[in-house]
Amino acid sequence: MATIYELVKGASGKIKYAEPFVQFQYGSAPNYTGPMTRSCVPQTGTVPDAYMEHVYNNTAYTFRGAYTPCVNGTQQFVGYKYPGLITQHPTGTENYGIKGKWKVPVNMHIGNIGLTPKNAVPVTSTAPFDSGGNLDNRRLGAGSTLYLRAEVAGGLLAMGDTHMAQGDSEFDGTAIETSINGKFKITLHKAGTGPKKVHNLTFPLIENAENYIVQGLAYNNYLNHPDLQPNPQQLVLQKGSSLDKAMNNTYLKAREWLMNAKNLTEDEVNTFITVMCDFQVTQVVDGNWGVHLVIPKFAFQKNTKPHNMMPKVVCGTSTLQNPTPASLVFDMWQSHDVQYDALVAEFGRAVASSR
Repeated sequence: MATIYELVKGASGKIKYAEPFVQFQYGSAPNYTGPMTRSCVPQTGTVPDAYMEHVYNNTAYTFRGAYTPCVNGTQQFVGYKYPGLITQHPTGTENYGIKGKWKVPVNMHIGNIGLTPKNAVPVTSTAPFDSGGNLDNRRLGAGSTLYLRAEVAGGLLAMGDTHMAQGDSEFDGTAIETSINGKFKITLHKAGTGPKKVHNLTFPLIENAENYIVQGLAYNNYLNHPDLQPNPQQLVLQKGSSLDKAMNNTYLKAREWLMNAKNLTEDEVNTFITVMCDFQVTQVVDGNWGVHLVIPKFAFQKNTKPHNMMPKVVCGTSTLQNPTPASLVFDMWQSHDVQYDALVAEFGRAVASSR
């Protein structure tokens, strides 16, 4: 299933939101008329620009069991057999009734950004790993900072898979895919240097004006995981993944980071996460599923007013509401000079005044 979105601009010419325009099915879907066309796939060797497990012999011009002759430099496929196939329209499955049924706030971000992992053979860009890759975290947009551990000389930064918008989970496998031009600042922190928050970093850490985001994965390094051998790049997609593993690994990474970067004990970390932070599902479509933990920065800021603990969620970030009268309770608690009865009385007055 594919959905094409239309970008709607305001009077100033800036994009305001996206709304669905048409949806269609492709490949082996019912009523699909096809076909898909592309330049001929080489008869022997590897799939172009793919990793080494995709070696094949295609001298008979069969692809996944279907005879697909090369005619005048192109092949026609009756199903979605190969990334990059171009669908011819009409397909016989178009749904124009979807047009304008909802609006999506624009949140331009990069779905796939990372440093090259240390590995003996080239690595697919499908499944993410500890040094980044296909994270599909919608918070990786303008104003955010991504900290990654370099595993090979030069780091070898790569990025792509840009999105106009995406919800957490990227449930059906595709966001609003687009192309984006941007400016990026690359900073190298030598081991043992830089701010404390990057010391001994073992996972992708995202930072924006409001939060730290600890990015966890079901497999910290799926390329070396014993359950995925001998072909981890295929098995990580075939075996599926586990949100239980992703949740557990995210917690372990967050615990380690909070203890090191914020000088908390393990018990302090556990209660802090329980009352202050949000675990969220990043994506369930890239083989190595992701869960992230959102850590509000104001929790560690001195001499600032506490915020309402109920965030107003918008696409791409969480914008805090203005403090309510009930926040007076937290102000009093911080002062450490009020008795319990006085605190309860003040809470009652605050709640009554907010009604």
